[in-house]
Amino acid sequence: MAWLVLGCHGVSCAEAGMMTVDFMAQPGQRLVVDGSGKAVSAGVHVGVGGLAGPLPTVVSCEAVSLLWQPFAGTVTRSLGNQPGRFSAAASREAPELSFQKMYLFIRETVGGAAPQADGANVVAWGLYSSGAAGWVFPDAEALAPGNATMINSSEVSEAWGGRVSANSLQLVAVGPSAAGAYAVWARGVFGEVGTERSAPLADPDRDGLANAWECFYGTSPLVAEGSPLTFFVEGRGMGLRFPQNAALPGGFVQVEVSDRLTGWAVPGAEEFSVVAEGGGMRYFFPEAGGRERFFVRLALPWLR
Repeated sequence: MAWLVLGCHGVSCAEAGMMTVDFMAQPGQRLVVDGSGKAVSAGVHVGVGGLAGPLPTVVSCEAVSLLWQPFAGTVTRSLGNQPGRFSAAASREAPELSFQKMYLFIRETVGGAAPQADGANVVAWGLYSSGAAGWVFPDAEALAPGNATMINSSEVSEAWGGRVSANSLQLVAVGPSAAGAYAVWARGVFGEVGTERSAPLADPDRDGLANAWECFYGTSPLVAEGSPLTFFVEGRGMGLRFPQNAALPGGFVQVEVSDRLTGWAVPGAEEFSVVAEGGGMRYFFPEAGGRERFFVRLALPWLR
């Protein structure tokens, strides 16, 4: 009688169908730096993955974020007392990435939070790849070592958004954005970003006003003052007044209305008037009094 024996040799059976990637920027390899050329602080997100489609003609962080197919991630840290480094290994099933080109997607975010799917909270970024053979995801169905690859920052030969120099992978700031403007403000006030105290929703002075609102109003997050937002009634209408940090880009805050405290929406231009007033803004809804119920609020869409 003949016997057919099936099994795994030199690798555990659990590894079949798994894919392993080691990715690093260790001492001696290119480090990650910010726009000024300084090594980034700990906590900048480094992802390895593929893209769901071709890059557009004009490459932006938002466009890459929407195409991004993540495989694994880590964050920058100091290695050998050198900041701006990373080193990680990951194994998982990802057959959809087999034989795809591999990329490093590096992003600094507001408060060190996980990058949002549309890149809305990213303040600096870079996408990097290489023509080297290892920068293609291996066959997930192969047995080790055929299902594993190793890449490092010194092999990078292509960059979008970011830049490649002899010694570094340089990030570039995202264009004017609410998240980027907040990061600039936080650095100026706290001397740091990515800490618990400097996070957008933190309230270090405990006055009920989160840092993001202190940034918007131009008030101090270190001195308890309370909210400078005021509401007023005038004839059949109602409105609100508030100071505003003139350095912030459009879209940092938006006015929203509702008739039931749910289903908040941005009002149409014909529903209100807005004028600059004493270094701040005055929004007025002339027909608010003619509605059975009317509610108005300020919201921070970039923090949702």
